[in-house]
Amino acid sequence: MAICLICLSRDCRHLAPHSPRLNRGEARVLLALADGLSNKAIGFRVGLSTGTVKAYLSRLYSVLEVANRLQCGYWARDHRELLKEPADG
Repeated sequence: MAICLICLSRDCRHLAPHSPRLNRGEARVLLALADGLSNKAIGFRVGLSTGTVKAYLSRLYSVLEVANRLQCGYWARDHRELLKEPADG
């Protein structure tokens, strides 16, 4: 499920179709980044190639409006609960 980066909600009510959102893969990469993992380790954890991890991170820097990996990691750490998969049940 996508996460709206305007209101930081999974159940966004924004009407703008262009509001920035994260897909499940991007959220998983961010969680791994918050744990301080390298691109290679992130790829191993989430089942992606290192090149795909780099591509996701580049997009995330732009979407989150951060300048670098460190700022992206801080954002991920600060929003960890939002990034976690909802529990079934």
